[in-house]
Amino acid sequence: MTVRNALWIACLLVGCPTPEVGEPKDSGQDCQPVDEIPYDGLDQDCDGTDLADVDGDGWDASEAGGDDCDDANAEVNPDADEICNGTDDDCDDLVDGQDGDLQGPSTWYADADSDGYGDADSTVPACHQPSGHVAEGTDCDDSDNAVHPGAAEICNGIDDDCDGLVDGQDDDVQGASTWYEDADGDGYGDASGGMPACHQPSGHVADGSDCDDDDGEISPEAGEICNGIDDDCDGLVDDDDPSVTGRTMWYADDDGDGYGDASDYAPACDQPSGYVSDRSDCDDDDPSSTVGCGGSADDGTICSALMGSDDGLVPVWTGDCDSGAGYEYYAGHCYYAVSTDTAWTDARASCIAAGGYLATVADASENTVIQAQNDRPYLGGCDGDTEGVWTWVTGEAFDYTSWEGTEPNDMSGEDCLEMYASGAGDWNDIDCSSDPWTQGYVCEFEGVISGADTGL
Repeated sequence: MTVRNALWIACLLVGCPTPEVGEPKDSGQDCQPVDEIPYDGLDQDCDGTDLADVDGDGWDASEAGGDDCDDANAEVNPDADEICNGTDDDCDDLVDGQDGDLQGPSTWYADADSDGYGDADSTVPACHQPSGHVAEGTDCDDSDNAVHPGAAEICNGIDDDCDGLVDGQDDDVQGASTWYEDADGDGYGDASGGMPACHQPSGHVADGSDCDDDDGEISPEAGEICNGIDDDCDGLVDDDDPSVTGRTMWYADDDGDGYGDASDYAPACDQPSGYVSDRSDCDDDDPSSTVGCGGSADDGTICSALMGSDDGLVPVWTGDCDSGAGYEYYAGHCYYAVSTDTAWTDARASCIAAGGYLATVADASENTVIQAQNDRPYLGGCDGDTEGVWTWVTGEAFDYTSWEGTEPNDMSGEDCLEMYASGAGDWNDIDCSSDPWTQGYVCEFEGVISGADTGL
């Protein structure tokens, strides 16, 4: 046992004199730079005091007149930082948030809309979470609990997820519509050119079902007509499409004489094998019998339900194609125009009563001649027997056509033919029983005997 320890034990047993604080040491004391024995009345470490620093933090215990308020904890002393731990770390009698020198408190953000994200501009430093505050301060709109960094960006003109990007600017946007480029302006877009956007971009439409975006006449709303094209984008062309219009009526030619049987017919865009456009064969089992079945006259058997009453405005045909009497001659036929408006059915009946028929058209030249007689006349075409199968009232081949744009379209059940007043001689299907356009008509006559302009 060292002398130092023996003295300390002796002092504990019999008591040791305690010098006053600040009293100089006994000049006869053997002073060595050794550890201080607490409260033994001796200054073992020669520092002029008998005070103790038990925790070794450089500060003496407060019980002995020192400044260390907890000499059992080296982390607590006047030099320590006050931190959030429920302890007076720096011995100034102030704990945690009471101390203005508090180091490292958490920053809490006001969460007015209770969405779990706070307002970065409204902060409170505190050791413990205050009511109405959260640790996350990234809310860009603390008045709307649907707007915060955890929200989904949707099409609403708001930066929902607080990333600085609104609607279509944000790659994460949800609920955007797909828009399709509509190059031909027909209201239907190219499915291969879809783009997501919250609002309709210029030149784009919502429907991407156009099968030819370079042709404004081709779209899902167009009518399928006989032209070798899938006009209505349903994948079916001409005769393969049940909705096709403008088909020709073809007649069976069983005896191969070039003339068909009027009672055996088939509508088609393209001529079927074994069929012809003529329907004047009286005996289709005898190739020598080819005449006598009505020729080019309108006998009322075609579109028979579309027959009206004679209006009495057409003179009875005598064979004299006299221009002075209002007739016009062309290529062996004579034409007479009526400008008074009437229904198609009555115009047809009036031409038959006069010995002719409502004008038919074999080619572009004849189309021009008829238009010159009347700017917007009815023509002798109908599809009243088979919808979409257009025939001339005379039964002759419906080879030449001059349909306008998407016509015929059978709007509201249009079964009769007219010429548009467009200057181009284009055709349109029209309601047979009405005369909404102040419609006139042109009768056509055959068997021309004489006439000042005919050379006969």
